[in-house]
Amino acid sequence: MIHLMFDNYFIEEINLKVNSNIKKQMTFNLSPKFTIDFTIADKELKCVLKMIITKTKEDDVMPFEISITMQAEFDILEMGAPSEIRAEAATFLYPYLRNIVSSVTGVSNITPYFLPPVDFAASFKSPPTSKPTDPPGIVIRLPEEDNN
Repeated sequence: MIHLMFDNYFIEEINLKVNSNIKKQMTFNLSPKFTIDFTIADKELKCVLKMIITKTKEDDVMPFEISITMQAEFDILEMGAPSEIRAEAATFLYPYLRNIVSSVTGVSNITPYFLPPVDFAASFKSPPTSKPTDPPGIVIRLPEEDNN
């Protein structure tokens, strides 16, 4: 069931740093980290999606480092379970993020990077205090007053 109507989205910030010392035959294990914040007020939902790929140790070698913060606004057509509303918003916004990452990396004269698919519906079904179904690297922050 569709609970949301998309209003708009915009990119708040993009940072990209390309490593020019990378050789074409090198392979990398990139681990994107995500943070998703939600605000629900009246019949409106705001979703802020942040993604970062960066070194975890100073001596890590990576083809690039990137961070993106984007925001979307939705009208709530029909109130469902908060977990369903959040999953629907994140599922709607994530393909835009995937496209932005592949576009930005592709026009930077490096091999385009495609973010992996994510099943947000499974992520939001578990309780917020323990998220065994969360994909690695995804942090979902819920409003303090609503932990469903």
